Amino acid sequence: MGRSAIDVPTDQTAVFALDRPVAAMMTWPADAVRATAGERARQIVTPPGARLTLRVRTVLSGLPHRRVVQEARADMRRGRPGELLRPM
Repeated sequence: MGRSAIDVPTDQTAVFALDRPVAAMMTWPADAVRATAGERARQIVTPPGARLTLRVRTVLSGLPHRRVVQEARADMRRGRPGELLRPM
């Protein structure tokens, strides 16, 4: 069975995890981007030390898209500013 392009789909957001040292736009993240184009915000979850390729940074440019960094304690932080995200 193939991997689903979107890890956590909601009505407003598509969340997918890139759990690797370099977050690159491979086949399944590219499928998720195409599947959500113009419909939902995209959130990419990465480990703290992950680097984003230019293509991934471009996909996340502009609101409401963002990178979320998952820390070891299960806290989530916004990618660049590093502020703690709180569950709604």
